Amino acid sequence: MRNISLILKNQSDDYWKSMKLGAEAAAKEFNVKLNIVAPENENDVAEQQNLINEAVESKSDALLLAPCSFNDLVKPVENAVDKGIPVFTLDSKVNTEKVSCSIVTDNLSAGKSAGEKLIGRLGENSVVAIIGSHKKAGSNELERYKGLKYVMERFCRAKIIDGLDGIKDLNVAELVTQELLLNDNKISAIVTLDYETSIGAAKAIEKLGLSGKIVVVAFDGDTQEIEYMENGTIQSVVVQSPFSMGYLGVKNAVLKLQGKGIPTYIESGFSIIDKENMYSPESQKVLFPFTQ
Repeated sequence: MRNISLILKNQSDDYWKSMKLGAEAAAKEFNVKLNIVAPENENDVAEQQNLINEAVESKSDALLLAPCSFNDLVKPVENAVDKGIPVFTLDSKVNTEKVSCSIVTDNLSAGKSAGEKLIGRLGENSVVAIIGSHKKAGSNELERYKGLKYVMERFCRAKIIDGLDGIKDLNVAELVTQELLLNDNKISAIVTLDYETSIGAAKAIEKLGLSGKIVVVAFDGDTQEIEYMENGTIQSVVVQSPFSMGYLGVKNAVLKLQGKGIPTYIESGFSIIDKENMYSPESQKVLFPFTQ
């Protein structure tokens, strides 16, 4: 039986739980042993480096990695490959060509879709704030930001406030959003680029009694975001497919180990869920793939 290691960013958030379930489903189908580990803090680069090294030492047959850094994990990933362990990245990429396959969302397209959805909800003379960490090289947020800006600058006359970079902590996102809205009553919409900023911004909007008055387009589709959609604080969420990432990671690792050809890039898909369509069978399958 093949041994495959899966290193997540953490095992507590719904997103990573869904990826884990997808990987476990494939492991059962393809009869492989799956070892799943993760740091407690999803930004703990040092711990992910240690976990990669441990996977190498334990002689895993393949390594699936949801990397927390584009550049800082290059050395341990390349070391694993040099030791004969194929590496597959899930959700995000690592800055090396030695990875066998990256299974990720097309974040540029996701950003464009978020922009198109937002434009459809904006009125005249709108002011849109973009909140999230979008200047880090290789990050998903950077690609989402590029796609969003492309659409907004070409097809919308809204004023854009986009200097709110580097915000990854939920509590900081809440404080920044609260201050932003208190100081500028002309803001009519907010786009958040990741889970942390989505929840932080929604909390601030709800506390200020502005639910439904500020258009919010968010990313990731956590259960808390779904609750905020239900009460009208968030209008649309770009939902990725971590279950598919986990499943396809294990499946393609098995194919690679069998000597079969695999692509170097797999787009795992995304959907936009609105309050208006969130209860449809199609949306429920996207939001809760492990119950379907």
